[in-house]
Order: sequence, then structure tokens, then C-alpha cells
Amino acid sequence: MKTKLFLLILCVCHFHLTAQKSFESHTKKDGLTSSEVTVTLVDSKGVVWIGTSNGLTAYSGSKWYALKNIEDSKSGKPKTIGRVNVLFEDSKRNIWVGSSEGLFIYNSKYWTSFVKEDDDKFIPKFFMEDRQGRLWITSEYLQVVNASAQMNFSLSNGMLHMYSGDRWVDFNDIIGGTSAIIPGYTTDYFTRLFQDSKGNIWLSSMEGAFEFDGVNWKTYKEKELKSEKVLFVLEDKDGNIWAAMDNGVARQGTDGWKHYNKKDGLSGNRIVKLQQDNKIRIWAFAYNNLKFAGLGLFKEGKWQSFTKNDFKLKDEVESLTMNGEDVIAFAKGGVAVFKSNGWYKYGKKDGLIDKEYSMIKKDRHGIWLAGENAFYQFNEGSWEQLLKADGKWDVNVIFVENKESIWLGTGRDGIYHYSENKMEHFTEDSGLADDRILDIFKDKNEAVWIVSKLGVTLVHKDK
Repeated sequence: MKTKLFLLILCVCHFHLTAQKSFESHTKKDGLTSSEVTVTLVDSKGVVWIGTSNGLTAYSGSKWYALKNIEDSKSGKPKTIGRVNVLFEDSKRNIWVGSSEGLFIYNSKYWTSFVKEDDDKFIPKFFMEDRQGRLWITSEYLQVVNASAQMNFSLSNGMLHMYSGDRWVDFNDIIGGTSAIIPGYTTDYFTRLFQDSKGNIWLSSMEGAFEFDGVNWKTYKEKELKSEKVLFVLEDKDGNIWAAMDNGVARQGTDGWKHYNKKDGLSGNRIVKLQQDNKIRIWAFAYNNLKFAGLGLFKEGKWQSFTKNDFKLKDEVESLTMNGEDVIAFAKGGVAVFKSNGWYKYGKKDGLIDKEYSMIKKDRHGIWLAGENAFYQFNEGSWEQLLKADGKWDVNVIFVENKESIWLGTGRDGIYHYSENKMEHFTEDSGLADDRILDIFKDKNEAVWIVSKLGVTLVHKDK
């Protein structure tokens, strides 16, 4: 189905001048297709795409356009785009839109929709283009089953599609399936999709791991892995494949899969994520059911277990950040570093003054940490305090424009901007679309965009 692109020009926007910056905010009343922003994308041409709960809005650099539906070439009736969940640009510069109503593609001239009646409940969730130019798309459907008045349970359903440029291929007889949801666990059916160094496609799910060599699929389930629920798949720098499962870790070798669990030194049997550090060691995030059990370190063929008593963090470790040969563990209750001689928890003598922390981020400019009262940069083994809020804040977005310009988005208090050794605070009263910040990014013209719960704001820097 093809239709010519039909766009509506948005109405006049609101500008506010504040502290040598002007904010151009757009909400539903200014022409966004909905008051709820769901996803954004800056394409290779510089167009900013804004997905909402009711279609798309695009900014070309000078004009705004809105699109809620496309015309069905067969019936002539409009086809609703619906809630946009994912946006993706492929190597041919096509824009792919996954929504509650199906799959849509824009090739700079026409929109095309791909909707099947037999899977209309499934929502596209993840896009990946491999090195051969094939597009892989996972779609999922969460089903709540009312078995009785006293008992409800959920089923997670998954499907896999591949688009080669001229035809679609479905692998649902091999890959697709349905899995019962364990309360408190992930509701995702698919957990990882990637292409390894040999060119093979790997997919993990609640019903096993799968490997595609371009012709045939290999299936790895309970017989090979001792578990069907595969929560993460990783290729290490030596080309080995690792699988994290609800029953330990498995590593693929020339003679099959080798399995590891608690008796082999892991802190817990449910492994939710694997990560490799700069010394080619494997780290495993281990749980006992829903409770964080600790970190596992695989080196020289053996596992070593670390618990809260080792890194002295009261909360579960959420992420690991690599800093040379050191490994920094982040938790809401603090930050610790693993060196060759063991774990060390950072404290006041290292520059940290907060008791709680919201996030850590590493980019090409450095390592950054947001606490409940302050914002820090890691510098030569200690933490340098850059900003201090008036009271507590809840930083959920860190965008480092450069070392002289840092933007911090909060969950309810708008934006903080650090520049020229001073801090500015901007809210709805300053011109933001909303104080609940979801994302911050730059477009092709180096302009900063602030995405909030009820709209988007384009920052104009006054000269």
C-alpha cells in the first residue's frame, strides 16, 4: 500500500526569552499530534521526528509538519498510525515507524504500510539492520489472561520478521512463541538481537537462544543450556558466545555449551546481564529470584563472587562503567571501584557528599555522576563537584554538549544548565513545554532539543 506524503503545517509556536536563551516550545496546543511524546529521532538529513501517542510530528529545520494517518491505496480510506513506539532509519535513509497500528515506512516520497490481519495485536518493538542490509524486526504482544476471579496471569508473545529489500520473511514457526510471565520478571519475550563478528544473527528469548548463519537456524534450549529463559546474550572479544539465563551462565565452545551456576562460584542462579571489561573479563549480574545477590567475575577459567559486603553498597548494582583497567560499580546508594587489589567505595574524601545517586554516564568527555544534591565529574581518581542544587533534585537525563556546556534533565523540576562555571535553572515559567524531562539531544544543526512529557522545546542560543 502506497500513498503520497500528506503533511499538515503546525500553528504558530510560543517563544520565551530567558538568560540569553530563547525556548521554542511545542505542545498539543501548538500542533503536536498528541500531548504525550513517546520517541524521537534525528535522521541523516537533519529532520527531527517526534513520535507521540497519536501519530508523528516532523521538523525540517524551518517548518513543522504533523501526520496522524496515511491514505490506504486500496480503499482510499485513511490508515491511522496510532501510538508510535519505535523510530528507525536504515542505511538507505528510509524511516521506519513501529506503532500500535502496525509498521510504516517513508522513503522520502511515499509512505507504505505493512499490516497483517493475523498479527494485528503484535506491536513492532525493535529494529536492527545487519551488515548485509537486511532489516530485522521483533514484535511482541502482552496478553493478560483472566483464568478466574481469583487468579490472573500474563503471557508474552513474540514474532520475528526479516526484510531483505524486496521481500518479507517470517521465522515464526522457528523463533516465535509464547511464554508465561513470572511476576516481577521482565515482560519482554525477546531479550537480545545482534549480529556477531562472523556475520551470524543471534536472538535470545524466553524460549531459548537462536543462531542464524544466513541459511539455517540453530536452536539452543533446555537440552543445550539447561534453561529456556535466556535473559541476555553476549559475544566477547575472542568471539565466544555467552548466554545469561534464569539458571546460570552458559558459554559456547567448539565442543558445545559449558554451564556455570552457584556451585561454580556465581552469587545467584538468575543472571540478568553480562558485561565484558577492558581486561577481557566477564561480569555477571546475579539474582536469587527478585533479590540482587551480587556480581560474578570470570577470569582464568573460574568465577569469583562479590556481594554487597565486598563493594559496601547498600543497594543493588545497576551498572558497571569501565575506566581503563578499573571497573566502577553504580548503585543508588553509592559508587565503588574494582581495582587489581579489590573493591573500594568512594566517599567524602573522594569528593562525594550525597547519600543517594540517580544515574552515572560515560561519554567521550568523561564520567559523570548525579547525586540527590550535586553533580560530579570523575577526575584523576576523585569526584569533582560541578553543580549543587537548592535542595534535592531528581536528575534522570545527562546530556554533555561539551565540557563547557552540560544539560541536566529532572523528573519534575525542569532543566539545569552548567556553562562557564555557573548554573542556570529553567522551568515551564522560563518557556519549557513541561518540567518533566524525558530526553535531551542535538540535531544536525547543533541545536539542543529538550523532550518532556507534554511536548518538546528547541533551544535557541542568543548571540
